[in-house]
Amino acid sequence: MEQPKSDDTIYQAPQSELFPDSRRLKKRSIAKKIRNGWIAAIAYATLLLILLVTNLLKESASFSLIKAVEVLFIYCLALGVYKHNRFAAAIMLAYFIGSKLFAIATSDTYTGIGLIIIFSYFFYHATIACFQYHHMKVKLEL
Repeated sequence: MEQPKSDDTIYQAPQSELFPDSRRLKKRSIAKKIRNGWIAAIAYATLLLILLVTNLLKESASFSLIKAVEVLFIYCLALGVYKHNRFAAAIMLAYFIGSKLFAIATSDTYTGIGLIIIFSYFFYHATIACFQYHHMKVKLEL
């Protein structure tokens, strides 16, 4: 009988990840946050569009081109978030927070704070998730 060799070539430990599902779970979590972000952006733009149309139906109100451009701008940012664009997500978050702070400062009313917090939550997490997605994309070369 032949004696086994004493070096390390007899048995090599298998190469595997300790947590193979962790990467997949992280990708799902990132995708979910981005999805929630662009859905929130579409909901916000649609809410603004409904308010714009409601103001148009009033006899005393006139068409506001600035509000129409704002709605179109938010829809474009929602498309950017859908496409995982970091710039669009960051601009959406900054624009939303800035416009709401400006509205609160100029009107001295605090109506809709709950909606502001909810939308800010989704926009913030979508922004972070877009950056995480691109970091993972560069790291894993997806």
